[in-house]
Amino acid sequence: MQSNINVEDDNQIATLSLKELAEILVKYYKLHDGLYETSIGFQIALGGVGPTPDTVVPGAMLGVANFGLRKTHISGMHTVDASLVNPKVNSKKSNKIPA
Repeated sequence: MQSNINVEDDNQIATLSLKELAEILVKYYKLHDGLYETSIGFQIALGGVGPTPDTVVPGAMLGVANFGLRKTHISGMHTVDASLVNPKVNSKKSNKIPA
């Protein structure tokens, strides 16, 4: 994973691409197979907007409401294969003695 350090903002630790965020969520939710991609939910508000009451015009405001992970069957540039980024570890221990 290659996060980008933002040198312009001392408080910003790193930024993540949509694919990097999907990889983190796949690992967090312990998913081991299937294709996943990041989903983003938006909220839209309509109303009067303007810098002063005399210059109000009809407008819209857009806000990010949530981020999520969505299963998909189509591979794209932001798609993560859970079997590659979070492979299932075989927890059975072998009783065989190495030769």
